[in-house]
Amino acid sequence: ALVGEDDYFDYYWSDGFGVDLGGTRGNKQTTARLGLRAEDHSSLTQEINHDPLNRGPMRANPGVDDGHMRRIELHMESGGEYERFGAVPNRRLEISIEHSADWMGSDFDFTKIHFAFDWHQKTFLQRRWVPNALDLRLVGGTFRGDLPVQRFGALDVAMGPLSPYGTLRGVHGHPYLGESYLGFVGELNFRTAPFEVLGLWPLVNRGFSLLVSGGYGQTWISEDRRAALPLIPRWTKIPHKEVGASLFLYHIFRVDLTRLVDPG
Repeated sequence: ALVGEDDYFDYYWSDGFGVDLGGTRGNKQTTARLGLRAEDHSSLTQEINHDPLNRGPMRANPGVDDGHMRRIELHMESGGEYERFGAVPNRRLEISIEHSADWMGSDFDFTKIHFAFDWHQKTFLQRRWVPNALDLRLVGGTFRGDLPVQRFGALDVAMGPLSPYGTLRGVHGHPYLGESYLGFVGELNFRTAPFEVLGLWPLVNRGFSLLVSGGYGQTWISEDRRAALPLIPRWTKIPHKEVGASLFLYHIFRVDLTRLVDPG
């Protein structure tokens, strides 16, 4: 954004404080936290609108629903923290619940539920040091009440050439946002096995491997809510579906080819 590129995120002001009470079990693999938040939310005024490369005006930062937000949060996580870049396999479950109401002194009245489930499963050639494997990620959320736009859920999309695991790589730019959302990503890593079957040992020795992937995503914003928003965020008017293949070179570099699936 400092050199004129369109920022992936949107921003707003949040002033306040929070108190958390939590505990862990099993070497921090299972955690639970109950929190109270008292915050004042306000839209962030855009003060910079200059592109050093002179490519035109920057995208406006959308406003939020201003007001006092008091909310209770319950967050539970089993399986450790989420690893985006595949340093270790993800086998985890995450659930969070937020509740805000006027009896708490809040200007907002809503309940939001979010979940994320990740699984890593060895498939073929399991006796190898690094066997073939299947990785799955499922995220979603829903709500009750009048959800402010700054508490919408998001499905991550490709940010650039180094997008992490769990993103929908078939589109670039801003994430899909919605009052409710559901996303799925799966990757099956065949490692070097396809090239071994074809007898392409020079490629095997150079660390060439193959991965296939697929993804689905959908977000929902009600018609009444869209009509009330001054700037409608990016959302899926039709479900996002994609398939892809990735070629690893020398065990380090990755080249992705992703294609959107025609809904018709």
